Amino acid sequence: MGGFFRVEFQARTDQASGSLALANGKVAGLDVGGGIYRGSYVEEGGRARGTAILSFPDGGELVTGMRVPPGAEITIPFDIPVGNSTNIHGTSVNVAGRRVDVIWRRIADL
Repeated sequence: MGGFFRVEFQARTDQASGSLALANGKVAGLDVGGGIYRGSYVEEGGRARGTAILSFPDGGELVTGMRVPPGAEITIPFDIPVGNSTNIHGTSVNVAGRRVDVIWRRIADL
């Protein structure tokens, strides 16, 4: 399932985007707000289920409007369908207790 994705985040207060790579059970990426993602996933039942750790080396603001201090880390569980679809719509994740809707756009297979 490995892939490189453009991700678009939409929360009640703001929107943002970034990119994530899922390959060989690992997650890596970044977003326009200075966030860095790392984590892991497993494929089972036609889905990729995992956890991304979002860190802010210099501090920043989440798409939900919450400010985070330098070095903050936020655990984000995810569960997305896998397959040959270019666009995966309608997923949502919990970021520090708030819902964030995510559109995953596959750019390339890895």
